[in-house]
Amino acid sequence: RGSWSIALFFGMQSMGFYSCLTWLPSVLQAHGYSENAAGALLALCNAVQFGPAFLVPVLAGRRRTQTPILLVVCTGAVVPLLGLLAWPGGAILWMTVLGLAQGASLGLALILPVLRGATGPAVASLTSLGALLAALAAARGARPERAEAPPARTVIDRAVVRCRVGVVAPVGA
Repeated sequence: RGSWSIALFFGMQSMGFYSCLTWLPSVLQAHGYSENAAGALLALCNAVQFGPAFLVPVLAGRRRTQTPILLVVCTGAVVPLLGLLAWPGGAILWMTVLGLAQGASLGLALILPVLRGATGPAVASLTSLGALLAALAAARGARPERAEAPPARTVIDRAVVRCRVGVVAPVGA
């Protein structure tokens, strides 16, 4: 159960990141932002990911369970997407929070195999399984099915699925 939970989180994290990378500029443009503004907001989202990507593994390694971190990360990924729908004018805030959550989820996905694997080969196995699912999920999440952007609801649905997987099968519980 633990290895599949880690792998699914790894995959959902990757799918969420690449879905947002692919679709959020189009969603922002649909809400009235210019191409330049949408690109700048995506750049902001990506720039703020660095800090949490390095901080969260340290914090996760100091805790007996990572479930509270997982819940915060998932909430931080869903709330900004809903916020973009409810209040598109707050895109700077929403993209900042989304970037922090995505960076945190990457850091958490990368440290979980290390925390759960009892031996070097176990860590390698968990990481390989996670990377495989991440690549498959990312390809599915970022695949353009048509030329125009999907409805914003599609991006949000994918983020909600990412969090449901984490909540239904919490790692470290």
